[in-house]
Amino acid sequence: MNPELHTLIANALKMPPGSVGPDTAMDATPAWDSLAHMDLVVSIEEHYGIQLAPDDMVAMRSVGAIAALLKARGVIQ
Repeated sequence: MNPELHTLIANALKMPPGSVGPDTAMDATPAWDSLAHMDLVVSIEEHYGIQLAPDDMVAMRSVGAIAALLKARGVIQ
């Protein structure tokens, strides 16, 4: 996983970086509520200089899904 993205997600969710992995999912992570999700969206948009469509925001339900989305947009490898 991209270390920069890993840190960004951990910070947005206010979780220790070691507790966030590719399988971390919104449904199974109490800290990942709707407010934390919006913080995460804003953090990603600001950090990577992109604008996410509403469908993208809804699809971002796991760390793996976020990484796949950002790879598809060409902002991470």
